Amino acid sequence: MANFWVWRVGKAPDFAMEMASPSAAANDMGIKRHLYARFEIPEYRRFDTTGGELYGQPITSERLVVCVYEPYKVRAEADGSVTSYSELLDLIFSWDKAGGFDLLDPVTRRTIDKVMLEWAARLVAEVRASEEREAR
Repeated sequence: MANFWVWRVGKAPDFAMEMASPSAAANDMGIKRHLYARFEIPEYRRFDTTGGELYGQPITSERLVVCVYEPYKVRAEADGSVTSYSELLDLIFSWDKAGGFDLLDPVTRRTIDKVMLEWAARLVAEVRASEEREAR
């Protein structure tokens, strides 16, 4: 569990996300949703780890419009996965029965962890090549 102390940071977060649990689901859809709107948090997402039993769908995505949360489009894909694009974060939130939740690059639709691993591997290779050139 992570806390965000608005008075320490000086502003509310731009994004809030909840993971469903039987003990907290009602609060996530009720009081927390209203508090987040009151704090003017622009984007609120909820992920249902049961695939939809607690929130009604695996991904619930909303954006704040004039102090009221309105739903983002959630798409059911041909492969059975569910996705929702975040304009704020420029990411696709994805859920599928086999892999659970993931974040996708909106251009390549590849998982962010794979994109970051490839970037890190390229960076390490570049550093090693630079060190080898300097050693010569």
